[in-house]
Amino acid sequence: MLEAEGRLLREGAGWRVGPRREPAGSDGTAPAAAVDALTAPVLAAHPLYAPELEILRAGARHLPDILTGVTDPLQVLFPDGSQSLTERVYRDSRTFGVYNALAREAVRRLVATLPPDATLNIVEVGGGTGSLTAAVLDLLPPSRTRYLFTDVSAAFVQKAEVRFGSWGFVDFAVFDLEADPSGQGLSPGRAHLVLAADVLHATSDIARSLRHVRSLLSPGGQLLALELTRPPFWFDLVFGLLSGWWGFSDESLRPDHACLSGTAWRACLAGAGFDDIALLADGDDPDASVHSVILARSPAPAEERATGEAAGPDDVLTTDVGDSWLVLEDDGHVGAGLDRELGGGGRVSSSPAGAVLERDALAAADRQGILFLGASAPSLRDGMAPGSVMEITGGLCARLLALLQTLADGGAGAARLLVVTRGAMAVLPGDEVDPGQAALWGLARVFMNEHPDVPCGLVDLSGRDTVAPVELRALADLCRAGADDEQERALRGAGRFLHRLDRIAPDHLAPGADRRRRTGEPVRLDFARTGAFEHLLVRSAGPSGPGPDEVEIEAAAAGLNFRDIMKLLGIYPTERDERPVLGDECAGTVLSVGARVDRFKPGDRVVAIGSGFSSRLSVDHRLVARLPDGLDFADGATLPIVFLTAHYALRHLAGLEPGERVLIHAGAGGVGQAAIQIAQGVGARIFATAGSEEKRAHLRGMGIADVFDSRSLDFAQQIMAVTGGQGVDVVLNSLSGRAIEKSLGLLGPYGRFLEIGKTDIYRDSRIGLRPFRRNLSYFAIDLDAILHQRRDLARRLLDEVMAEASAGRIAPLPHSTFPLRDAPRAFRHMAQARHIGKVVLDLSDPEVAVAPRRFEALPLAADATYLVTGGLGGVGRSLARWMVDQGARHLVLLSRGAGSDEARAFCASLSGPGTLVEARACDVTDEAALSGELDRLRARGRPIRGVIHAAMVLDDGLIPQLDRDRLDRVLAPKIAGAWALDRATAADPLDFFVMFSSFASLVGNIGQANYSAANAFLDALAQRRRRQGRPALTVNWGAIGAVGYVADHAEIEQHFQRLGLQSMEPAAAFRALETLLRWDASEAGVVDIDWAGWSRHAPAIAKSARFRHLIADDGSGSETGAGEAILDRLRDASSEERPVILLGAVREQLAAVLGLSPDEVDASQAPSALGLDSLMAVEFSCLIEDRLGFKPATLELIQAPSLAALVDRFSEKIAI
Repeated sequence: MLEAEGRLLREGAGWRVGPRREPAGSDGTAPAAAVDALTAPVLAAHPLYAPELEILRAGARHLPDILTGVTDPLQVLFPDGSQSLTERVYRDSRTFGVYNALAREAVRRLVATLPPDATLNIVEVGGGTGSLTAAVLDLLPPSRTRYLFTDVSAAFVQKAEVRFGSWGFVDFAVFDLEADPSGQGLSPGRAHLVLAADVLHATSDIARSLRHVRSLLSPGGQLLALELTRPPFWFDLVFGLLSGWWGFSDESLRPDHACLSGTAWRACLAGAGFDDIALLADGDDPDASVHSVILARSPAPAEERATGEAAGPDDVLTTDVGDSWLVLEDDGHVGAGLDRELGGGGRVSSSPAGAVLERDALAAADRQGILFLGASAPSLRDGMAPGSVMEITGGLCARLLALLQTLADGGAGAARLLVVTRGAMAVLPGDEVDPGQAALWGLARVFMNEHPDVPCGLVDLSGRDTVAPVELRALADLCRAGADDEQERALRGAGRFLHRLDRIAPDHLAPGADRRRRTGEPVRLDFARTGAFEHLLVRSAGPSGPGPDEVEIEAAAAGLNFRDIMKLLGIYPTERDERPVLGDECAGTVLSVGARVDRFKPGDRVVAIGSGFSSRLSVDHRLVARLPDGLDFADGATLPIVFLTAHYALRHLAGLEPGERVLIHAGAGGVGQAAIQIAQGVGARIFATAGSEEKRAHLRGMGIADVFDSRSLDFAQQIMAVTGGQGVDVVLNSLSGRAIEKSLGLLGPYGRFLEIGKTDIYRDSRIGLRPFRRNLSYFAIDLDAILHQRRDLARRLLDEVMAEASAGRIAPLPHSTFPLRDAPRAFRHMAQARHIGKVVLDLSDPEVAVAPRRFEALPLAADATYLVTGGLGGVGRSLARWMVDQGARHLVLLSRGAGSDEARAFCASLSGPGTLVEARACDVTDEAALSGELDRLRARGRPIRGVIHAAMVLDDGLIPQLDRDRLDRVLAPKIAGAWALDRATAADPLDFFVMFSSFASLVGNIGQANYSAANAFLDALAQRRRRQGRPALTVNWGAIGAVGYVADHAEIEQHFQRLGLQSMEPAAAFRALETLLRWDASEAGVVDIDWAGWSRHAPAIAKSARFRHLIADDGSGSETGAGEAILDRLRDASSEERPVILLGAVREQLAAVLGLSPDEVDASQAPSALGLDSLMAVEFSCLIEDRLGFKPATLELIQAPSLAALVDRFSEKIAI
């Protein structure tokens, strides 16, 4: 370092002292003052590097005493044990902050690849001040994570426990990385991830420390380390003051410095047995990077896969048969890739998309299975017309239906079927959801129940255009493995997810309703109630399209102001009786502009003054200005409010002139820091106050000689002494109480008092007028009033401030940036006055948890229009009545039968003074007609605020009985109708978009394959809308009685009751809908069901792991006793008695299905003549299987010439 500075000159093997330079303080100036004088211009030019300069200054001020042993450097960097100085460096500095963000992203990606049932064990070594800990904890699944925070210092561990102890999965321990872990209570080989932030270099022997880290890792486990790879000199003047910095003993590796280059780290890690080593640096050359994020893996054992992937439950291969697979709908890549993964040799044959295979081609005797690649179909795009969506989805479903019909008829033997989709399920944040793919799941679920003898499974891949290699390998594993009871899986990278259905009581909706922010979703910071920082929460933000004079902005960063603290705590003084709104300023990118705005265009980088801490907002163009080049959004968010306040006060009101004296109270705060820059630019002499020694030191470091304590009234006397009794010309005041009187007393003739505080004004506090005899001026400054009442003045002020920033005459303030998820901590940080400059919230935070909107009441407004499709059916009419009862005053029922007298009479019965219910004839699948109808409604001036899509058509039939016409007849109202509504209402300010789905899509109701497919599409569309930040809810209704289709078909209701499905009263159903809407749910089944009873009639459900826990909760689900009793009777009976016993047992089961008494069932008649239809035949077949141990085909039951003839056939199949 001295050589680089020219203080020492190398001569051979020795050194010579260079030319003498006068050291700081040699002119008699104290070293601290000399250091402040040297660093002040650097801080003024680069305020964003304040954390680095603060800690550098702390070391430099005491350097002589440290070098001579007078002062302990630990006391300098950690005064009285405080971590605030070092914590600011690790958290807020440009040197460290960006690398914490990189490390966080690496951890996020690791978590995203975990199997859903995997537990993640993490050990953090050398946790220190907890900067990395704070960056990653919220990424981790609490129920599946064990996190051990360790440090060699017990003091650091104790403070970490105070800070992070509320995280239930975090434990704390003192751990010395230089000692053997096994002797310190840490189990070897258990950690999936070891985190090490700037600690490995601080050990005496890096190679030994790396061996200890590797011993902690499980096979395939990861090390993530942050390390200095090219430390600047100033590090040695700070951390180099500590003896531990130079405590390394591996001098062959580190001959002259504690830190290693990126190249050296690679070599060390490889030498310690790590592989897959990667460095994330701030440039192309890792050796030129000041800091690096280092990733390395502990190799898996040799017997594990060469790829190094950790084995999951699906990796255990139960069979390795050599039979072939047929890939239908192949995209040209999956078949070939699957063949390679299965060992090659043509094990996989393919048929291209759209090809029709004859029955014989499907029936290869040695084939293990058939893979239907729905994932090859074109993806549904937002701009598609409803007709195109129907063509793609209907055609895909029809092709799968044709295959299922062949399999149902035994055309492919008992070959296993895998239906592979892409993006059908919303599994991880950011998943792209394709509703057309989801329709295949609805279809296949019914097939599983109708034909449980054919092994069938569903596999969903990531929603991308090509199949990821890791997912292709996982798909090959599933092909190798035998069929099991896991019928539904999703593959996401290396992660494997299993589908489960679970029950939840309505009053338990809220606790589990928070969710991770969706990609691109606009959000806003809100609060449940005032009084505590913990009441802060993040909600999804609605549409914010600009008005004619407005600019719509995608805000990336927002500045926090002290009045936000006061508002949240409920102590902000105001005369308006209204709910306070948080947030005043932001920086971001223009998305769109209003019709009368020509100053900005989309893509412009801007700062703006707007409320709400919202990531998407529209504001008056007069409150928007361009962000100067070279500043990032966090920089920009520090500018508007504080500089407008200081600029308006000092320049416009006070007219501050060169040479005048100005007292700036709270000089280390946001307005204070801005005022100092302005006053320095004017050439005024500055006097400043601050409330802590740390802040006063910061002010002195800015070159301000006259700094005083704002928490003592002595500042007035001290300033008078310094100025020889002349006092000051201007006071910028934010203090309250007696400090105002003292500050007024400091003003000389023609002095100006600038009041930016509000406490005393709203208290109507008294001040003496005597000082005003000196021609004083008093200005009470309310920037909020200017922003609302004098927009043209606000624009002029903002333009002046940003012109100063563009010219470099003012600079962004030093700031601490917190991700939006840490908003409570940011508010507390400011409330505790721990900050210098500004506190900024990162609104782009992708990991924040979004709370549901949680309406206090059902969101129905009297001045809004609500739309219901299918509103003239039985359920639709009950829904309309309920909505009117709940407050809807403008209700439109869309139906093709709207022109009937009955429809008009119904609407008239609900209409009255202030209420209009009307039926409009409209085919909701006709996009042009729908758009025209909505335009007509909008023209009335009442916004469309809610949509309920309840249109439906039923055409039930078993899979062998369906064709394309019957398929499309049911799909169109649901699919094309929902898609048309989705497109047509995209710009409307909707509070809700509800789609009536069905329990059928969740379980696969027998005989309802077309209906199940249509509703599965709706379920996925709701998830797609949610990921776009738009409201959506699908309700998977069970049977609703008293009105509607079920009520009109008593035999259907009786059938459901026998299966264990009870009808709900409409009032109960709509109460559930209200709860779901109030709590902003996205999908829920509302059903009254006995799962055990249902499972007895649906063998596929009984065997599925997806429902096992529900069935167990409702009972054993078994009636084997009854079946065994019949079989025992048949075994014990004589040959003459058996036909009579068998006929009685079968007659009893048929009577139960038909709703008759056994005496009413004539054995000489055909079951179909007695009333047995295809749906009942499925139930009858399941009962026979339960009682007699074999499952007859449904067609055999329907086509039997008589019950007696059927029993004769059964007698040949019974094993007795």
